[in-house]
Amino acid sequence: MSNTPAFIGAALKTKIDTLTLTGFGGSSYLQKFPFNLATLKIAEGIYICPITATLGGGTNSGTQVGLGWEVVIIKGSNQSLLIAEVDAFALWRQEFRTTFHDKKPLPTTDVYHTQIEPGSLLIPDAWKANYDASSFIIRCWHYE
Repeated sequence: MSNTPAFIGAALKTKIDTLTLTGFGGSSYLQKFPFNLATLKIAEGIYICPITATLGGGTNSGTQVGLGWEVVIIKGSNQSLLIAEVDAFALWRQEFRTTFHDKKPLPTTDVYHTQIEPGSLLIPDAWKANYDASSFIIRCWHYE
């Protein structure tokens, strides 16, 4: 098993690809920033981006490290103000929370615990560009 960010990120993406997000037809991407690399613009999808790690406690055999992954869900909206889009994002976020919060969902890694940290339900700058976007953090804890 491995604790490298690339390995854990790939396992996280694989798990995210198994989620059933009703009404979302986009793909998931493991990359540094949440935008289409070909066009350098915002594009529909689920973006899994590494962020700053957090140090936890430690033992004689290792230190707890919480690798952070910002998950950004982006869907086309045409600047709609309908509350139904907010409901869809809330349901998708709940699916992530059910799957990852206080769980050990990545058995192919040394991650012993994952947590969901809150983020923006809707991101105004994405809306201005005709997209709805929502973000949160999945923190993957392992020993180093």
